[in-house]
Amino acid sequence: MEQTLFLRGQRDVAIRVERKRIRNMYLHVSPGGRVSVSAPLGFTEEEIRRFVLEKSDWINRHVETLSAAEAPVSTYADGEVLSLWGRPLTIRVLPDSKKSFCVTDESVILTLPPSCTEKERTDFVKGQLKQRLLRAIRMRMPYWEQKTGLYARQLRVREMKTRWGSCNTGNAHMTFNLSLIHLAPECLDYVLVHELVHLVHARHNAAFWSTVKRYIPEYARIKNDMNHEQKEHAY
Repeated sequence: MEQTLFLRGQRDVAIRVERKRIRNMYLHVSPGGRVSVSAPLGFTEEEIRRFVLEKSDWINRHVETLSAAEAPVSTYADGEVLSLWGRPLTIRVLPDSKKSFCVTDESVILTLPPSCTEKERTDFVKGQLKQRLLRAIRMRMPYWEQKTGLYARQLRVREMKTRWGSCNTGNAHMTFNLSLIHLAPECLDYVLVHELVHLVHARHNAAFWSTVKRYIPEYARIKNDMNHEQKEHAY
């Protein structure tokens, strides 16, 4: 039987747990920073959690190293393809004294000063994507809050290595992965509902998934598509 645990901290790490007919626990970090634990059949979830916490420094160190080694880095250069809400768009960079970010049916047009460095271009585009995703979240969240009767107190967006979103159940603060802006809109709806449901079901148990399915009937297909699209993330 497989399940997923989460290691919280500066980096949110999803850990796949598989119980096997073995005597000891084994920890593995694969290329891309994916973490898995093999545990004996009789070990409890609490025993596995303690093992993971004891190894947290080792896990974070290796996830950082292996994620950086495999992850392709986009610099948003002219001619690159940028996926926006599931649509592949070609980036066109034009010289101009002012910075701008414009989306058309087939492309993303960037105007940047000729002196703009690669880092400045990357930071500018990421800033624009973050604004657009946060705006979309703020537009969709009230709909799902009304449907579920569950409410978020704070919403933010940041780059996350292994999770699409996170929810602090103590204060209802929610964080969403910047990469969501590259996926179809239905993926964002699923993640919003996923995090809201954590306010009443902290763990990914049967009650959690039953509640998610009540609002997103096709959640299993969407979840599978998301994790197939970007295998380094897990939900």
